[in-house]
Amino acid sequence: MGGVPTDPPRMPRRLVALLALTCGATVANLWYVTPLLNEIADGFGTSQAAAGLLVTAVQAGYVLGLAFLVPLADRHERRGLIVRVLAATGLAGAACAAAPSMAALLVALLALGLTAAVAQMVVPLASLLAGPGERGRVVGIVMSGLLVGILAARTVAGGLAELGGWRLGFALGAALTLTLAL
Repeated sequence: MGGVPTDPPRMPRRLVALLALTCGATVANLWYVTPLLNEIADGFGTSQAAAGLLVTAVQAGYVLGLAFLVPLADRHERRGLIVRVLAATGLAGAACAAAPSMAALLVALLALGLTAAVAQMVVPLASLLAGPGERGRVVGIVMSGLLVGILAARTVAGGLAELGGWRLGFALGAALTLTLAL
């Protein structure tokens, strides 16, 4: 029976936007600390050089996440894994916001970097969910969300620190990430 070919269903725009927001919000966690080093050093009464180790910790965590956490998405059900890692990212962000010492913040940032690698699980999920005719557009939008998260994080963190101290950006980032996990 011949009929008029129908277009395959398109991925809902709201889902594409959610995936882009998820990528941007999670990767932003990697960059919140950078503009806050002076305030953190002053808050903990430590040197600028010691505070610089915080950036190393979050980036080292990210590298570990890319190497050991992201490949799990190829072996386990992606959606559930992403939700669990997003929740862990939110908890790590909350630990950063509540860190009582420089050492605790260092460990929390390492965990935050490790779990923020979830952004690299979301991009392949978007590609998998998109139809063949829209895959490039969907992945492009999700990657745009990731890049906006990187670019906006430093400005947002600096602005929030002006309003409520260096912990505020981590607290709001944690709240957003936990909300996305739901």
